[in-house]
Formats: sequence, structure tokens, C-alpha cells
Amino acid sequence: MKAAMTAIPIVLCVMLILVPFMEFIGLITGTDFELYSETAVVIVQAVLCAGAVTALFIIKPRYDKLGRTFVILLLPFSIANGLCFVDPAWAWSPLFVLAVCGCSLAIYIRFASDSVGKAISAVFSVLASIAVIVLYVYNLVYGSFFSDVTVKKTVPSPDGNYVAEVVTDASVLGDKTRVNVRRSEQLFGVVIGGFSEKAQLVYTGADYEVDTVKIIWENESTVLVNGNEFVIE
Repeated sequence: MKAAMTAIPIVLCVMLILVPFMEFIGLITGTDFELYSETAVVIVQAVLCAGAVTALFIIKPRYDKLGRTFVILLLPFSIANGLCFVDPAWAWSPLFVLAVCGCSLAIYIRFASDSVGKAISAVFSVLASIAVIVLYVYNLVYGSFFSDVTVKKTVPSPDGNYVAEVVTDASVLGDKTRVNVRRSEQLFGVVIGGFSEKAQLVYTGADYEVDTVKIIWENESTVLVNGNEFVIE
């Protein structure tokens, strides 16, 4: 039982840094990482964190230096995890993410005893929390801060390896109609999601063009958009 209690902060840290780590891998490799099910991920995170808080507050384990280090890391890791869901696919995701942050904060306050590490972690977490809250509120009131992309139509290539997508892109800079081309299949997957090649932007037009833009595939790698030819690299 004691060993299990000691491992809880480590397991929680690994769980909460997993999505940010995958997003980082996508960033440095120039790919897009997408969760298979955002709903399942945030619910599992919240349930496990709530269970961990309950167990730890009942048993009240004492942690050595390594254990306290992971307790201190738990709070910033939960905030980093929250930043990955500031533009959620599921409307209830922010509620579960905030529950995870609340559980992490409770563990942090109760079990973190390293004053220097605790102070550094607290400063980072406060600043990051402010950013998360501001983005959540903005998304709730005004919609996506960066862009709100909605796929309106898809046209597959003759061999099915690529798909052209007509999307509306609503952002603070104005609404646009875009045509993106991407591979149909993911490059590879991991337990919670998969990596795909970034879509190629081949056409940008006014928002009213979303219903009139014409897409014709000439062959497996060449697509015509409103008569303009684009070769897929």
C-alpha cells in the first residue's frame, strides 16, 4: 500500500504531461497530433486525479525528496495539460480539466514541502492559470481565440490517398474560405492519439465562397480549385 501511495504523484505526472509531450513532438516534427477521443481523455484524467486525492488524504503518506519533487511538478504539469484544451472539441472538456487542476492543487498544498521548488512552481502555475482562464473565457464568449475551423465539404483524390477539404476559418482576423489538402491516413498512432502530416493550404477565398468553390482532381497528385491547378508535394 505504501509503495502504491508513493507512486501516485509519479503516475499522475506522467499522465498529465503525456498530451503536452505529444503536442510538442508534433511541433518539432512538423506534424499534427490529434486525440482519438478528447472526451475519454479528460474524463479519465479527472476520475484518476479525484481518486488519487481521496486516497492520499485518507492514508496521508510521507514522501521522500523524489516523491516531493513529483508533487511539486504535478501542479505545473496539470496547467500545461490544461493549455492543450483551451480550444476544446467537447464543450465540457474545460470543466474536467479544471477539476484536474483543482485536484493537483490540493495535493500540492498538502504534500509539497520544498519551499524553493514550491515557490517556483507556484509562480509558474499562477501565471499559466491566468492565461488558461483568459483563453477559456474568451473562447466561451467570442469563440476560438486563434481560429474556428469547420469542415464543410471533402473531396477525395482518385486513389483515396489524399482528401481536399473546404473549410470555413473564422478568426479574429476575419472569416475566410480555405481549401486544404491532407493525407487520408495518419502517419502513426500512439495509445491516446495519432500523428498526421500537416494539411497543405492550396486556396484562400472570401467567406461567401464556401458553397461555390469547385474542386476537381485531375489525377492522384494534382487538384483544380476554381480552375487553378495545384500539385501536391
